[in-house]
Formats: sequence, structure tokens, C-alpha cells
Amino acid sequence: MIFKQAILRVLTFPLVLILPACVSDGTSPEALSKTFESAYITVPKDATTNGTPCASRMTGVPFACPKKIDTSKKHAVLLFMHGCAGLDHRNLEAFRDTIITIAPNSFARPGRIKQCGAATYKTSAILARLKEVHHAAERLKTLPWVDTSRLFLGGFSEGGITTANYEGDEFIGRIILGWPCYSGLGMNGISGPDDTPVLAVMGGRDKYHRSASKVGRDCGEYFGNRPHSRSLIIPDGTHNIVTLPETREAIEHFISTVAP
Repeated sequence: MIFKQAILRVLTFPLVLILPACVSDGTSPEALSKTFESAYITVPKDATTNGTPCASRMTGVPFACPKKIDTSKKHAVLLFMHGCAGLDHRNLEAFRDTIITIAPNSFARPGRIKQCGAATYKTSAILARLKEVHHAAERLKTLPWVDTSRLFLGGFSEGGITTANYEGDEFIGRIILGWPCYSGLGMNGISGPDDTPVLAVMGGRDKYHRSASKVGRDCGEYFGNRPHSRSLIIPDGTHNIVTLPETREAIEHFISTVAP
């Protein structure tokens, strides 16, 4: 009996050390919930009850935008994943006249650190962002004003990598900004259903992806037979092309074509 008890102690003790590591990446259900509750939302005037565009946090703000949404009908929604540096409200407001846009705040996760640049970047950051997408998609299904048949997924830079690599089928279109769908990290191509339309936009002077552009690589080579898809390279554009007129026009046309 004493021997059996000793063996049990040896077998069970390591589990005490291993289990906490399972949530060390900050993607526990509670942590993921914080990314959505701290999200930034923009609402076009056509989707509000007072005909005025709106921008706010999802929760915690008096008279927040979700309370101003016209709930008499369901609306298309763009789930937008920000870049490695975090939320940039200027980027999000670029969509304000086009579609309700919700951008989860990845940095609301406990222990989340910034990983910008090849020297510090790890693929684990993208794996965590993919979990954020899945959590947000599940949360969107619970909102009565969301048309789940007209959900779009988009993202810029790190968020663009996330958008390209998400394997789920909840979205009818994807918008990949500032990412050529190719890198030395091995995260190449576009995941998800093969018939999902994709809009990809890059700057011709993007200093982060010159190696890809030099050999003519962009998301377009991975489109296959995806309908209504387009790969746009803005010749004078640098890395952050989100707010450029050409990008906004391309996004508006893409959304109106895929979800009229």
C-alpha cells in the first residue's frame, strides 16, 4: 500500500506543474472574453436608430454604439483583427461608412506582449489570435442584430496573417491588408473554404514585405477559383494602406458585391 501511494505521488505531482502552462498564452475563456468586451466598434449611419454614425467600445461606455444600432433588422458585420501594435482607431473608422466593424482588443488578454518585427516574432502569437477570431465569431452569433449569413473577416498586418490563416467557415468574405500570404515563417496561403471570396491589398513600397514583392508573390497566387476575389497592390503605398482612398474603395466594392 505504501509503495502504491508513492507511485501515485510521482505520477500526479508533474501534473501540478504542467496544468498552469495550458493557459499561459492568455487564451483561457476568461481572457478571450476580455478581448471581445474591450473591442472597438464603428457603426454606419444607415445602421443606427438616429441616422448618425457611431464609434465606441463594445461595453463599459454609457450610450455605447451597440445601444444605438437599429435592431429592427439584421446587419452585416466585419470582424477586424488589428496589427501587432494594437488597436488603431483611424484604421477602424475607415470602414465606418461601409459596414458595422468590430475589432477585438488582443492586448486585453493578461500577459499579452507586443511582438513586432522578425527578430521577436513567434508563430504562437498568430495561434493566439486565431483563438480570438473563433471566440469573437461565437460571440457575434449571440447578438440579435447580427446577420450571421453576412459576416466578414478582415485584418491588417498581424491581423492580416490571422485572417489568411483562420480555418473556420463562419465568414462569407475575407479582407487581407498588409500581408502577401507568404513569408519565411511558413504561414503561407489562405485557409478556410476554397470558395470564400478574398480581397487582398498591399502597398508597393511596403518595407516589411519587399522580399515577397520582389519575386512577385502576393495573395493572388493562392486564390484558385475563389469568386469575386482581387489582389490589389497600390504602387506608392507603404505598409499601412488601410486608410488610403484606393483601399477604402476596394473594400466598399468588395463588400457590396459579396453581400449586397
